[in-house]
Amino acid sequence: MFYGRLKHKDDSTVNIHRRKFRWLDPKKLVEQFLHGDYEIAQINFYTTDVDALYIGDKSPSRQQEYYRALMTIENLTIFKGRFSKNHSMMPVYPLKLITNPDGTTILQKQLVLKTEEKRSDVNIAA
Repeated sequence: MFYGRLKHKDDSTVNIHRRKFRWLDPKKLVEQFLHGDYEIAQINFYTTDVDALYIGDKSPSRQQEYYRALMTIENLTIFKGRFSKNHSMMPVYPLKLITNPDGTTILQKQLVLKTEEKRSDVNIAA
């Protein structure tokens, strides 16, 4: 939800307000929902380091800055997964059909670099 809310670009009012989600304080977020006399003993933050997607991409350095800010929160531990990058044939969008010489039809596909987050779910389960 956090990533989707941060990257949502369909509504200009969302673009203006999405910046406030960049520096999410997980402790303050949880405290807003706790009622009564609760104490937060431990916060586990599960994430994966991002890679630069183009020359000059500041995402990795901004993420490291965010990690440094998170580490100032008492009892917070960061657990990191990793990204897996693989080339994969995926259907083009909008979907297009191709007719083969033998008369069969298939979806037109294109080679893409597919990234997937790995180990975050395993870290959460462990």
